[in-house]
Amino acid sequence: MKRLTWLALLLLLAACAAPASERAADVPLPTVAPRETAAPAATPAATQLAASASPLLLIGWDDALGRVVRAVDPLTGWDAPGYARLPFDDGRDSDFIPPTAVSADGRRLAIVDAGGQLCYAYAGGETCGPRSSAVYLVDVAAWAIRAVPLTPDGWVGLLAFSPDGGRLALSVRDDDGGNTLRLLNATDGTMLATTALPFTPSQLGFGPDAATLVAYGQPEGEQLGITPLPPPRVLLLDVATLAPVWTATLNEVSSGHWCAAQCDAGHGIMETVSRVPGVLLSPDGERLLIAHADATRLTTVDLRQRAVATAAIGRSMTWLERLLAATADVAHAKGPTDSLARYVALSPDGARLYLGGYDFDMSADGAGGWTVSETFPPLQVIDPTTGKVLQERDARAYWLQLTPDGARLLLRDLSANVIVTDVFDAATLATVGHIEGQDVLLARDLAGGVAFVGQSVRQSQSRFTLFDPLSLAAVAQWSADGPAWVVAMP
Repeated sequence: MKRLTWLALLLLLAACAAPASERAADVPLPTVAPRETAAPAATPAATQLAASASPLLLIGWDDALGRVVRAVDPLTGWDAPGYARLPFDDGRDSDFIPPTAVSADGRRLAIVDAGGQLCYAYAGGETCGPRSSAVYLVDVAAWAIRAVPLTPDGWVGLLAFSPDGGRLALSVRDDDGGNTLRLLNATDGTMLATTALPFTPSQLGFGPDAATLVAYGQPEGEQLGITPLPPPRVLLLDVATLAPVWTATLNEVSSGHWCAAQCDAGHGIMETVSRVPGVLLSPDGERLLIAHADATRLTTVDLRQRAVATAAIGRSMTWLERLLAATADVAHAKGPTDSLARYVALSPDGARLYLGGYDFDMSADGAGGWTVSETFPPLQVIDPTTGKVLQERDARAYWLQLTPDGARLLLRDLSANVIVTDVFDAATLATVGHIEGQDVLLARDLAGGVAFVGQSVRQSQSRFTLFDPLSLAAVAQWSADGPAWVVAMP
């Protein structure tokens, strides 16, 4: 059974962190009562890697109010003066972390409730996610929250703001397995348009000039998690009406989870295949980039020209080498689990694509047991227009992200059953920092800056560490009761 819960996720990220006290020795838990004073409007500023004391957005719990949006002092975890806690849900015991989205300028936040669950059949069992009945729109500058009912309710998968922050797109799965795309006015919550989608999107965003919406995903096939999925599709929709204006089927891209053999056997016996390509929509909405999981190829969907092209990834090659590379897949052992995953990040100027990932195999050992093998392809920097590898180094990557200025690259490693965040210089790939036991996230503060914040959970408390963005030294530590998490950048 596949089920994403806040506890499971946070325990996965911090299960083996070194034991720590329940609070920093010199910093009390944040218990400041909500203030009712109106907050001043936030002024956007250029994003820079510099230490800042501007408040951070935090989703937390209040015994009187329920789940709340908070603005906290990053040095203490206490409520920032002038920012009352904004309630949006009363489900402390909810199993799920609701999705959130922040507008590009940091002035708007969208978050959904997670008061129930929605489950459907998957791979002989079921998969469940949060059932949401409302989306909450937070005007960060005015520090006000507005509830917008979702009718009908369902599992909200993705949220995406338009570049100017004025509109919010969200995908919703219903009880019957249908998917809808809804477009809201992010200021007053008015529903602008809605349409059915032929798949559950795994990527959602705005296209060129914000005149279109882009959805990427796969139809589910006959038995989800058992039979191979149809090829992924890209759908371009008119932003005013959500009418489809262009679609492309990506037959070359292998993606999804399915059963390869012994499909009537139970979990752990049936042989399964997983392919997770690295998929990224460029910030300007011009290109959708797809790094294949099972081949050294890069597919580029030009959303302005509405064209698809695939190139081999590698060094400069002869025409024969390019031909052979374009038809070669990654050799892989056969066993109960055969999983390939890739992750990508794009530099702000679009000239450098960072590619990492992992390969995981379970194969028969000849003695009735299984051998587990986990390998990591090199971290590569690729010219996305040609597929040429510009740089590479050894690295372990289960996820990667660039800072908004493109100066630092963050990688998450879970291979040793303890979370590790490595920070590289994005230009040279030299190691800048190595942080164990915490998931380090990028959070935009209310002044428009970027904070490096580590978080973990232990014994029903959420612990946070603020790191200096230049030296990566720990600046402050504090805790919050119950499930809590900083609002991170996508």
